[in-house]
Amino acid sequence: MTSPRISVVVVSYQVRDLLRRCLASVQAQEDVEAEIWVVDNASSDGSADLVAREFPAVHLIRNVENVGFARANDQALALASGSVLLMLNPDTELPPGGLAAVVGVFARHPQAGAVGLALRNADGSPQRSCHAFPGVLNMMLEATGLHRIALRVGIGTPFEAPMPAGGEGPVDWVAGACLALSREAHAKVGGLDEGSFMYGEEMDWSWRARRFGFETVFSTAATVLHHGEASGDGRRGELYVLNARARMRFLRRHRGAWRAVLARELLTLGSLLRLSYWLPRAALEARGSGVQPRTRDQVERFRALVAWRTGRAS
Repeated sequence: MTSPRISVVVVSYQVRDLLRRCLASVQAQEDVEAEIWVVDNASSDGSADLVAREFPAVHLIRNVENVGFARANDQALALASGSVLLMLNPDTELPPGGLAAVVGVFARHPQAGAVGLALRNADGSPQRSCHAFPGVLNMMLEATGLHRIALRVGIGTPFEAPMPAGGEGPVDWVAGACLALSREAHAKVGGLDEGSFMYGEEMDWSWRARRFGFETVFSTAATVLHHGEASGDGRRGELYVLNARARMRFLRRHRGAWRAVLARELLTLGSLLRLSYWLPRAALEARGSGVQPRTRDQVERFRALVAWRTGRAS
């Protein structure tokens, strides 16, 4: 029996209904032979049972605890047999021809070790998909809120980087909601950084892959629906801190501990400066029709980072 062309790995945690839609979109793909793996991180919402009952052809791994995104993916990647290894978030839905598009990008870019497809929100708006490796300068731009202006003049940050000309080409790293690795690159580079529970894994992997001569390629050949950025789950502050910590870990591992320390202080200072704007704005809005969602979101994020830095996080 020949190996499947693509192995799709989905790590699931408490997203039963979205997981059902994700797996259905994978099974509906045509013209590409695929195997599907689901690693359930001890969900209590019946996700694993749903997979076993409604998708019997899927290879299911039931973890007894939540081992995190990187370790769970590595569990399945070590067993998968495809020549392309696609890590797919459970809150995504592939469009028709999505898997074929991934195969096509690898064919057009022989040096590609990783391929990421464009992402969109449920309302059709585009999501951030291309990113730059963290550094002191671009982290300073983020900390001071100048990253959006920088993007307009072609300067990328970890928050967002310009798309390649023509909608397809090499970038630093891509969002991991739909990230495909070549079998050859995975064998040489290794698995994800399991020292990070959540966030930063795709950034770290692309950096390591570059050392082996592999490119990370972004493509708009297909656009994947990703519910994640459109949802407000009440954990914005916590997730913002986890994201910041992942960047600090990246800098310590690959660019020097001093850069990690400097970037951390820049982020803290930036959060304090931005709170000086958002807190008064929240107070003014509260006197009127109520605090707006974006204002509440910004206050939560920057308060959480300051609390983490000063050791007052819960």
